Amino acid sequence: MTRNDLRILCTALAFAGLMLKGEKVENQSARINGFAELIEAYCLNALHSIEQAPASVDAAIEQYKAKLISEGAAQLPDDRETLLHFYDRLLQRQIRSKQREFYASGNANVIAERILRMVEEEIQSAEPIS
Repeated sequence: MTRNDLRILCTALAFAGLMLKGEKVENQSARINGFAELIEAYCLNALHSIEQAPASVDAAIEQYKAKLISEGAAQLPDDRETLLHFYDRLLQRQIRSKQREFYASGNANVIAERILRMVEEEIQSAEPIS
């Protein structure tokens, strides 16, 4: 999605939001554009946060590794949530490393087949909804 596409979508959302609220939208272009800018800013901020999350965890892991190498010991964070972030990210990195050849040369059909297989496994292992 381009930045222009995002602006168009945000403007449409702002227009729809005001319509659903029951407000008159004729001659309200300035208000719609202002609302659209707020929606766009929110989306860009959320996207930035999502993109930065693995990078910040990676940076923390690299700091931990550097200290472990240089000093022979290093203290892991104390809180469970941070430890789980470390674990999840290291698990992702490990899988990606083991699957290096697949990531480098897997064609779209092979990737799609693996996605389908994993989704089907997830569906089969899911608890029934009561």
